[in-house]
Amino acid sequence: MSTVQESAEPIRHRKYVGSGQKYDLQAASQFGLLTALGLREEHTVLDLGCGSLCVGRLLIPYLAPGHYFGIDPEEWLVEAALAQEVGRDLVTLKCPTFSNEGGFRLTVFGRRFDYILAHSIFSHTSRRQMATAFREAREALDPHGIFVCTFNKGDEDYTGEEWVYPGGVFFRLETVQQVAYAAGLACVEIPWTHHGKQTWVALTHPAHLDRLPALHDPMKTVLLEKRLRDVTQTLETLERQPLVRLSKRTQRLLRRFGLRRRSR
Repeated sequence: MSTVQESAEPIRHRKYVGSGQKYDLQAASQFGLLTALGLREEHTVLDLGCGSLCVGRLLIPYLAPGHYFGIDPEEWLVEAALAQEVGRDLVTLKCPTFSNEGGFRLTVFGRRFDYILAHSIFSHTSRRQMATAFREAREALDPHGIFVCTFNKGDEDYTGEEWVYPGGVFFRLETVQQVAYAAGLACVEIPWTHHGKQTWVALTHPAHLDRLPALHDPMKTVLLEKRLRDVTQTLETLERQPLVRLSKRTQRLLRRFGLRRRSR
């Protein structure tokens, strides 16, 4: 990691992405969401597009040493944030790791993560770029891990091939879920506060969908539907058992001959 440099403009890094006026609220909202989803200090977090360390400045002191990882192509932005939001002593103590990878290579660190965060990234990407990031996330995500990210929800999908910034792009929720599914991940919407009016979604390996807490009714519905499918499969298995089939035939014969048991 390169040496932390001092910046002559104390708030330039905050204003580089967004207005900077809601910097603290965005940080608190993201940190609150991660802890609501079960984040604890022993977990590892990958912050995709960590930039000015909006939430990184809260995660770095919270997590155990060596458990925070950030990716951002703007090296100067990360360095300015480390100098003015975190400080050298905390960097030495907590040992965060960074990469200036710019191609959505979430596997660049060669390890898996309990949580991956991508705030205001897919509000600027093409569908192809989103698909690349989701495939990488599947490989970088721990089997029981959670990937949370935001996007601009709209009635139509952005069809361009380029990163759009400044400005943003929109996708339908169904499209984001389809891209996630194609990458081998399940995707559900989360009704979490976003001060830029973006939509939060959580992705995880389908086998561990119940790892997501029931934060709202739609998510409860997803989990209940999964449990209903599991129960239905169990019942179908039981109904194929010889004794159960024999019992059903016996009951039908009893009803046919009017020999129903009297209720007591």
